[in-house]
Amino acid sequence: MPALTAALLAAAAAATSPPPEAPRLRFERVDLLAEAPGTWLSYDLPLAGISATSTAVRFVEQVKVVWGLPAPYLYAGASLSSQSLSYERPLWSAWHLDAVVGLDTKLLLPRGAYATIAWHYRWLRLAVGVSASSAAIWSEPDYDSWVIVPTLGVGVGRERRW
Repeated sequence: MPALTAALLAAAAAATSPPPEAPRLRFERVDLLAEAPGTWLSYDLPLAGISATSTAVRFVEQVKVVWGLPAPYLYAGASLSSQSLSYERPLWSAWHLDAVVGLDTKLLLPRGAYATIAWHYRWLRLAVGVSASSAAIWSEPDYDSWVIVPTLGVGVGRERRW
């Protein structure tokens, strides 16, 4: 009889306990300087003295909001000029470093890829890496020529838990 009572109590506890939290979409950060496609630093910033307005508009276009997806280590980002899907996996937890690989799109047409190393400290994220971009557009999906540029990313957002 005590075994039956224990089993009934365990079943009742399991039935009344809240279900485990389901994975969900969550805000991660805002990349003030996005590493995908990474062309603002190489192409637009050097022209700031010639056309400050154009450089400022291009800066605003590349600011990216990043969301954590329900799948582990997957992130989606969107700015006015591009969208990205990235896989960001801890590389060295003691130093708060992540390895990141991602796909860059424009109007959801794949146009490039990037790889970075990201460092997190509380609400700050810094990333350095490389980006490869094509000139593909929907009317002319040309993947014959590629531009490779170094990238720098600066983001602010949720504090990372290790």
